[in-house]
Amino acid sequence: MSFIKFHHVFLMLLTLATLGAFVIPPRFTDAGRAQLQGLFSPVSRPTRWVAGWVHEKFVKDVPQDQRSPKTITDENERLKVSLASLDAQLDQLKQLNRDRELLGDVRDLCIPLAVTGADPGGRESLSISGTTLQGVRQGMKVLYPGGLVGVVDRSGATGAQVRLLTDRGFKLLGRFGRFVSRDNGSIEFARIATDPVLFTGQGDGTLVSSNFTTKDFQDAGIKTGDWLTLDDRDWPMNLTGYKIGRVVSALPQVNSPLFMQVTVAPVRNLLELREVMVMVK
Repeated sequence: MSFIKFHHVFLMLLTLATLGAFVIPPRFTDAGRAQLQGLFSPVSRPTRWVAGWVHEKFVKDVPQDQRSPKTITDENERLKVSLASLDAQLDQLKQLNRDRELLGDVRDLCIPLAVTGADPGGRESLSISGTTLQGVRQGMKVLYPGGLVGVVDRSGATGAQVRLLTDRGFKLLGRFGRFVSRDNGSIEFARIATDPVLFTGQGDGTLVSSNFTTKDFQDAGIKTGDWLTLDDRDWPMNLTGYKIGRVVSALPQVNSPLFMQVTVAPVRNLLELREVMVMVK
């Protein structure tokens, strides 16, 4: 019997709540709202206090961003540029680390020598402190951590002269390649499938090849920024793969449009080097 009475009361309260919410005008229901809210005060006050304490203890207020959407967009773009720059610097550091590891293979075969000056006669060459007493001889190869420098042209009891690979008429063979990122995050050097290409120094800090047909160049997929590395039998075998420079331009020849003129430049101005290593063994 009591069970039936409870349902009767519950149904009546539900009906009154529905009428108060959707039928009876607010001017009649507002009068009794304060009294009804007071009935729930013993429950609502402790609950509110506990909720406030939890919020102050564990939830920190996050200040609202007062910046305009344009300011936020500009800052996001700057962050993207900064991130791209950091990625590029990281790639360069990984490449530099690889160069140092590669240089370690021949470091014991070389002696470091200071650069004492450049050729005042207009040729691209360096004067170094190495002498014949130190084992420096004509024809020895010269390099630095970033790649190849050139060949000892003259040596004597007081010093030696190094002909730079960018000097006019200097010739050597090389192949193209580029650094690629692997799925594991490592960076490896991948050669581009071409035959060795003859490059000639221009006397202006660059080397040029005019032996590439336009079709072969396009089929190989060579592009600006790719590396040229040594692949020349006239050089020591353990220097194969050393960097010569990067492709800075590739244009059809004016007089022979079916051939490309590919220009390569060392990553550093070789005339500004302060120290080189001569391969004496």
